[in-house]
Amino acid sequence: SPGLIPSANFNTVLWNGNATARSIAVGFAPGLVWLKNTNNSTNSTWSNSLFDTSRPSGYRLISDNTAAEQNYSTHFSGISSTGFNLPSSQVFNDSGGSGTYVSWNWKAGGAAVQNNDGTITGSNCMVSANVDAGFSIIKFTGTGSSFSNQTVGTGLDSAVEIYFIKGLSNSGDSWIAGGSVLAVGGNNLTSFLRLNTTDSIGNTTSGSVGTSGNTINVGVRNYSSADSIVYGWHSVPGYSKIGFFIGNGSTQNIYMGFKPAWIMLKSTSSGAGNNYWTIFDNKRNPSNPITCEIYANSADYQYCTFGSAPNYRGLNFTDTGIELLSTSYNNQAFETFIYMAFSE
Repeated sequence: SPGLIPSANFNTVLWNGNATARSIAVGFAPGLVWLKNTNNSTNSTWSNSLFDTSRPSGYRLISDNTAAEQNYSTHFSGISSTGFNLPSSQVFNDSGGSGTYVSWNWKAGGAAVQNNDGTITGSNCMVSANVDAGFSIIKFTGTGSSFSNQTVGTGLDSAVEIYFIKGLSNSGDSWIAGGSVLAVGGNNLTSFLRLNTTDSIGNTTSGSVGTSGNTINVGVRNYSSADSIVYGWHSVPGYSKIGFFIGNGSTQNIYMGFKPAWIMLKSTSSGAGNNYWTIFDNKRNPSNPITCEIYANSADYQYCTFGSAPNYRGLNFTDTGIELLSTSYNNQAFETFIYMAFSE
């Protein structure tokens, strides 16, 4: 959008824990805060932890497993007008050697409002939409009926290209990733991935996981009288890009029209060397090559090994997109990769 300031809508923040209650400055009031410890081994405590302003303060969702939301307010004091607050509790504020952290923050649309654009309406569909930045948080209460034909409005002015949906009280349910970016390579709008797994693309028999205009089909998580959350994005020129590329087994440049500050990519098949939801950013790696990986589907710490040919695991952020350096891992020949990227 003309006049959109990327750094006022997305920002990556690093901090070292000090075991003292504190505020972490983001630079704006985030609607979604995604936290990760970067220096500790696999443990559910160190999972990818998502907080947002559409759910109760301090309630955590975890992208790397299927757990229901949990009250984590003893470890996360809440989102503020300038960032978020941490108590002295050490899960996100450990003063020891494992206390290094990253957060990725997106601005939403402030207090959620009722939306009547879909089939689920009124107070059963509460939306916080940042129209200029193409990002929406939708919290809805399912109907349990017409499983394949239930939709929610996004409050945005363009169709969402990727979204993640999770039932809040349903432990054992995967995060479903849907949207038009998955309708590539012969796939269609029933194609989906799971954010919490390395699975290849699948197809749902319980209805579309696609989008149409300013609505999203939520049939796959339309539980009777139960709440679910959706995070959805569409591309905004100069700020964000949701897209896909085909690996070529060599170096290649992917054009986005801006210099990324953050990217998450995922293979849509099981044949690629990297089946993880892999996240890179420019704060953990201020200069090229960008090598430090965090996986949305794993509680493990970050990996920063660049490797050697033909298994390079990094990439470069360029003025117009990314340069893939891998001949296999993130760029395996003939494999399809989807991505979402943001400038800053």
